[in-house]
Formats: sequence, C-alpha cells, structure tokens
Amino acid sequence: MVRYYEIMESVVYEEQKRNAEMIETYTKELEGLTKGNLSIKKIGNNEYYYLKYRNDKKIITDYIDKDKEKITKMKNK
Repeated sequence: MVRYYEIMESVVYEEQKRNAEMIETYTKELEGLTKGNLSIKKIGNNEYYYLKYRNDKKIITDYIDKDKEKITKMKNK
C-alpha cells in the first residue's frame, strides 16, 4: 500500500510540474499577441487602420498610423 502512495505522489508531482511549464509557455505566447482586433475603415479611396480592445467595460479604439510594416505585423498575429 505504501508503494501505491509513492507512485501516486510521483504522478501528481510530475503533472503539477508539467502544468506549471504549460502555463509559463502559454503566458509567453499570449504576451506576444495583439491585444485587440484590427479594423479597417474605408473613407473614399483611403483606408484607416484602428486597433479596438476592451479596457474593463469600455471599448478603446486607437488609430494606427499608415506604417505598412506595423500593420502587416498586426495582421499576421
């Protein structure tokens, strides 16, 4: 019976260790993502890019300048 508890303790310890590693990995991946939704507003022949995200209960809309590299980077995330 003692051996059974040793095995169970080992399994639980390994699972706890694996879960901690997964949480760390997921946290790092989430930090690299865009914090909201990229939206495009077309006025005439021009396109304007905005980043929309939630701050508590408010929806915040930030204008993104016409830096094509920055916009492409956000689209690919």
